[in-house]
Amino acid sequence: EHQADNFQLAPPNTGDYALILRLSTLVKDPLQGFQFGRNASRCDVCFSNDPMKRLSNVHFRIYVNKYGVVMLEDQSTNGTFVDSNLLRGKNPNDKMDVRRTLSHGSKIKILMHSEQQDLEFLVRIPKREGEYDRAWIRNLEDYFERIDDLQKEAAETVVPTPGGGHPDLFSSPKNRPPPAQPPKRIPLPSGTTQENVDRFP
Repeated sequence: EHQADNFQLAPPNTGDYALILRLSTLVKDPLQGFQFGRNASRCDVCFSNDPMKRLSNVHFRIYVNKYGVVMLEDQSTNGTFVDSNLLRGKNPNDKMDVRRTLSHGSKIKILMHSEQQDLEFLVRIPKREGEYDRAWIRNLEDYFERIDDLQKEAAETVVPTPGGGHPDLFSSPKNRPPPAQPPKRIPLPSGTTQENVDRFP
């Protein structure tokens, strides 16, 4: 039973690590929620053991939507499985889902270069009743107030260009040398970028 008072107890047949995501946690980009990937400067949870570059800089994010529902949104090239459903943010097929709700018992999986290295997570969300439900509502209201303030601050920093057009958020000063281009990754026919492609969507 997923009661809030025994939420710290580990279920059987799980790994030795637990990631506890709280609304009060100071994340790198509060408007994006918790970001997972291989870019340490952008992600709150960074995976460094990725020799075949299966992971994207920001692979997926976990956040709470305006209805208080916990969501996962994929932002990767190779995709994320949630309860055996493949999500892929960077995909030419517009019909493929990019986000899915997370509930107690949901399984998150990223296929790595070998099955032994796959990243798997089991979601545990405490059942909120009585005092726990009231505390959750208070925390959620405080969280949305902070997010609303941040959104207003972000909107105030975006101003129209002198010509009245859309603001150029990515303009750079003159005489600055162009940034170095990263080496191109050649996609395989399946859309993956490494060997052992029979495992990958």
